[in-house]
Formats: sequence, C-alpha cells, structure tokens
Amino acid sequence: MTSKVSVELLEALVNFRADEKTAARYEDLAGRHTEGALDANEKEELRALVRANTFISVLKSEARTALSTNKK
Repeated sequence: MTSKVSVELLEALVNFRADEKTAARYEDLAGRHTEGALDANEKEELRALVRANTFISVLKSEARTALSTNKK
C-alpha cells in the first residue's frame, strides 16, 4: 500500500476525525434511537453515518497497517 500511497496520506487517514457538527448529530441520533424516538428519515441518516464510520474505520486500520509495515 505504501508504494502507491504517500505516508502523508496514510497519516491523514489515521488522524481523521469527524467535525464537531457531525459528531454531535451522530450522538443526538444515536441517543434518540436508543429511546425509539427517530422518524424514518432520521433512521436512514443514522444508518448512513454508521456506514460511513465503518468504511472510515476500515481505511484507518489499513493505513495503520501500511504505516507500521513501512517503518520496519
């Protein structure tokens, strides 16, 4: 992976965090989901945020692996 992707990009992926507005919206939706208080649109929004988070988590894991392999 490091032969095709720069170390800077890998580090940026590892350090990526959602902005405060997105994180706050996720927390709100997740909390209200637990209470059973989401409408259909909000449920879909929460599902989309969870899918995005899962995808980003996989990318971050791959980036960490590539960085650790590159350091050896």
